[in-house]
Amino acid sequence: MLLLRSEQYQSVQQFLSELFSPGALSFQSVIENNLYNSLSLEELALVCNKSLSSFKREFKRVYNESPAKYIKNRKLEEAA
Repeated sequence: MLLLRSEQYQSVQQFLSELFSPGALSFQSVIENNLYNSLSLEELALVCNKSLSSFKREFKRVYNESPAKYIKNRKLEEAA
């Protein structure tokens, strides 16, 4: 509540709304549930109900990494 009363209240409000956004949660859960399936990026975007370009933008915003790099790193971690 104190943060919402600060000078940065707009960015705090945006952060909190994104944190509790059901759309972001379902996006992340779809990614995590299909991470080790043999889906192409196009198919993964289709599962998320997004075009490939909007899927890549959303992925970069949520994970701070490109989809290909993130998936490759997660698969390498799992293999190790």
